[in-house]
Amino acid sequence: MADFDNGVQSPCVRNCCLDDEDTCLGCFRSVEEIKEWGVVDNPRRLVILQNAKQRREAREARLSIAYGTDRPPLRQLKK
Repeated sequence: MADFDNGVQSPCVRNCCLDDEDTCLGCFRSVEEIKEWGVVDNPRRLVILQNAKQRREAREARLSIAYGTDRPPLRQLKK
């Protein structure tokens, strides 16, 4: 069991929609990361947030290539 310190807030924006890789398009966490969020410690949560940030940036880069750079950036994750 994890030491429950609520210092790192969930990035959930209550806009859950999974892509083909089972990544939430609202917070960019994987399904496994979403499931484990409530039982992991803050260092693991920070890793999850970093992974989500990398996924969001990769998706934004793919969209920029596909649709050009005129589109607005995706919503930024809360820190």
